[in-house]
Amino acid sequence: MYSEILVYFLRLGCLGFGGPIALVAQMQTDLVEDRKWISHSEFAQALALIKSMPGPLAFSTATYLGYKRGGFWGGSIAGWILVLPAFLIMILLAAFYDSYSQIDLIHRALLGMQAGALALILFSIKGLGQSSFSKALFWIILILSLACNFMNFPEPLIILGAGLICIASAKWSKPKAQCLSLAFGAILLDERLLKLFWICFKTGAFVFGTGLAMVPLMEQGFVQETGWLAHSQFLDALSFGQMTPGPVLITVSFVGYKVAGFFGAVLATFGIFLASFVHMTTWFPRVISYLSRQKWIADFTLGALAAVIATLLWTSQRLLQGNSLGQNIIVAIFVVLLFRIKIPSWALILGGGLIGTLIF
Repeated sequence: MYSEILVYFLRLGCLGFGGPIALVAQMQTDLVEDRKWISHSEFAQALALIKSMPGPLAFSTATYLGYKRGGFWGGSIAGWILVLPAFLIMILLAAFYDSYSQIDLIHRALLGMQAGALALILFSIKGLGQSSFSKALFWIILILSLACNFMNFPEPLIILGAGLICIASAKWSKPKAQCLSLAFGAILLDERLLKLFWICFKTGAFVFGTGLAMVPLMEQGFVQETGWLAHSQFLDALSFGQMTPGPVLITVSFVGYKVAGFFGAVLATFGIFLASFVHMTTWFPRVISYLSRQKWIADFTLGALAAVIATLLWTSQRLLQGNSLGQNIIVAIFVVLLFRIKIPSWALILGGGLIGTLIF
C-alpha cells in the first residue's frame, strides 16, 4: 500500500507539469476514476472544501488522497514525495544561479522567462475569479481590498477580513456598518532562519487560492521586507517554479537555498507546506462532510477570493513597474495568447526564454 502511494506520487512529481489544476485533474483521473481510492462524490466534496481553505491546492489534495488510502503515513508520503523532485531541481538551480545568471545569453533568456512567468500570474486571475465575476459583492470587496493594498495593510489581514465581511453580509441579509475586530499576535523574529520559516509558514497558512495566489505575500516578504532577493531574482525563482514539475510553491526552495543553503531550502519548503499537511492529516478528513454542508463556506470563499485577486493585481503592477518595456510587451503578448489558445506553463516559460535570447 505505501509503495503504491510512493511510486504514484513520485511519478506525478517528476512528470506533473501544468500547475495545480492540472495536477489535481490527473489525480482525479488516476486515483478516483481508475483506481477508485475514494468515490467521485467524496472527492468532489473534498476538493470543494480544499479550494476554500488556505494553502497549496495540489499538495493538499495529494496529502488528503494519501491519507484516505494509507492513514497518516500514507498522507505524509503522498504530500512530501510529490514536491521532492521539484525541490531537488530547485536546489541545483539555486546552487549555480550566481554563475549562470552572469552569462549574457542566459541572462537574456531569464529576462524572457520572467515575462512568461508574469503573464501566467496575470492570466491566472481569470481562472481564479471566473465563477464569482457575476456577483456584485465580489467586485465591491475587490475594490476595497485594492484600497487596503494601496495603504499597505498586511495581506493575511485583508484576506481574512474580506472573508468575514462576506459571512456577515450573508448572515445579516444586507451589508451593515459593522466593525470586524481582528487581533493577531506576532513574535518579532530576529534570526534569519526563523524569519524565513515564518514568511513561508504564514504564506501557506493564510493565503487562499492556487500557488500563484501566494506570490504577493512571498514577494513582500522576500523582496520588500527582508531584501533577501532582488526583484529580478524573485522573478527568476518564480519562473523556475513554473517550469519545474510539481507544485509551483517549490519556488521557496530556491529562496531558502539563497538565504541559508541547503538547510534553508529544507526549512522554507517545510514551512510553506506545513499548515496544509497538518490540515489534511488531522481534522480535515473527519469533518469534511459537516463543513461541506455549511453555507458560510461559500460566503467566506467569495470574499477571500476577491481579496486574493486584488493582491495579485497589486503585486502584478509592482512587478510590471520593475520590468523593462520589452519585457512588458512580451507579457502583454503572452496574456493575449493565453486567452486564445491553451499553452502549458513550462512551454510558455521556455518560449519566453527563447524570445529573450533573441531580442534583449
